[in-house]
Amino acid sequence: MRIISQEMDTPMTLCPPAPDVYFSAGFGAAEVAGSSDRWLLLHEFDGAWQLPVKLSQRAETGTCDASSPYGYSGIYADPEVSARDRDLAWARAREALLERGVCSVFLRRSPLVPQAPPPPGAVSVVEGHLTRLMPLGDQETMWAGMEGRCRTSIRKAERLGLVATLAEATPADVATGSPFRALYEATMARKESRADYVFPDPYYQALVTAPDLGLTVGQVRDEAGEVQAAALFLRHGPRLHYHLSGATESGRASGATNQLVWEAARQAATGGVQVLHLGGGLVNGDSLYKFKRSFGGQDLTYSAVGVVLDKARYDAAVVLRAEQLGRRVEEIRASRVFPAYRSEA
Repeated sequence: MRIISQEMDTPMTLCPPAPDVYFSAGFGAAEVAGSSDRWLLLHEFDGAWQLPVKLSQRAETGTCDASSPYGYSGIYADPEVSARDRDLAWARAREALLERGVCSVFLRRSPLVPQAPPPPGAVSVVEGHLTRLMPLGDQETMWAGMEGRCRTSIRKAERLGLVATLAEATPADVATGSPFRALYEATMARKESRADYVFPDPYYQALVTAPDLGLTVGQVRDEAGEVQAAALFLRHGPRLHYHLSGATESGRASGATNQLVWEAARQAATGGVQVLHLGGGLVNGDSLYKFKRSFGGQDLTYSAVGVVLDKARYDAAVVLRAEQLGRRVEEIRASRVFPAYRSEA
C-alpha cells in the first residue's frame, strides 16, 4: 500500500493523478489546515485505486477515526481494476489504517467518479442524497435548459445593472473581511449552519495556494460597486465545482447568485469545461436544492457508509460515549451518526 501524507515534504509531486479535486493533495491540505487532523492518500496500481482520508483524534473517547474529505470523494477504482485487486487494495488499506490506530472509517461515495463497492461490513449512513450536474455547451442550449424562474432571475439582475465577474482567486480574495468571506460567513450565520461550515483562515490559505485546485472567485457588483453575491469555484479538468457562496439580502432578492452561476457556466464552457457540479441541498427538495435544480441538468445520487475496523475499541468507545451523555448504548447505536461515539446529544 502506497501512502502519501501532508507531513511529507513534496506530497504534490508524489501523488498520482487525482480523479477529481476532492482526491487531490491540495484539497486534503485545506481539509486539515489549522487543526491537529492529518490527511492521508492511500493508493495502489499507479493510482487506479485511491482512498483519501482525514485522521482525527477524539479526545472524549480516546479514539482515532478516519473520514473521507468533505465533499465528493470515497474510494476511487478505475473500471479496469479487477474485483480481486479492489479487494486486495482495501485489505492493504485496512491494515495500514489499523497500524495507525484507526478504529472506524466514514466513507463518502461520489457519483462523479467510478467507486469501488462498499467494503465488507459497511453500514449505510446516507442514502439517496441528490446532487445536481449541469452539462455545459453552447450558450443557447444551456439557457434553454434552465427553468423559467432561473432565467427570470438572471434577466432581473441584468436589468438592475448588476455585473458578474470571475477571476483566479488571490490571497486577498479569501482573506478575513474580504467581500467573499464577509458574505459567506453572514450567510452561514443567517442559516444557523453548523460551526464546521465556517472555515478558518488556514483553510482558505491552503485553497488559494494549491496549484491543483484551480480556485476561482466570482463576484456580482451593483452599480455602486458593492458586492451583492460572491462564490468560490474549484476546477478539475473538464469539471467545475460550485464550492462556497454567499449573498446580501438585496442580492438574493435581485437574482445576483443566479447571475453569478450563469456567468460561471458561460465562461467555463468557453474554457473547455464540460460540466458544472452544483451540489445538492441540506436535504432533498429544500430551497437550496431547488435553486440548483433551476439551472437544469440531471440528478446524481450521493451516499455514504461507515466501516468498523477495530470492533473491540469501537464498542468500548460507544459505551464510554453513552455514559458521558447519560444515554443508553442502544440509543447511541440506533442514531444515524457514524461513528456512533461522535454523538453529541
